Amino acid sequence: MKTLLNEPQAATATAPAAAWHLRAMRLPDSDQPEDWWVVDGRLSESPVAGARALPGTRGRI
Repeated sequence: MKTLLNEPQAATATAPAAAWHLRAMRLPDSDQPEDWWVVDGRLSESPVAGARALPGTRGRI
């Protein structure tokens, strides 16, 4: 099927959000590093498949 440039395009899928992983101490009540993930701007304790280390931290803060 040929599509003209002026025809509106149907949305097929949204791009996946970047997922980040970091290892950090939760302040003020933690004395051990914990693993954290950030997806869609939200912090989570649940592992996220495909998450990358937060740039500049090598996964540690």
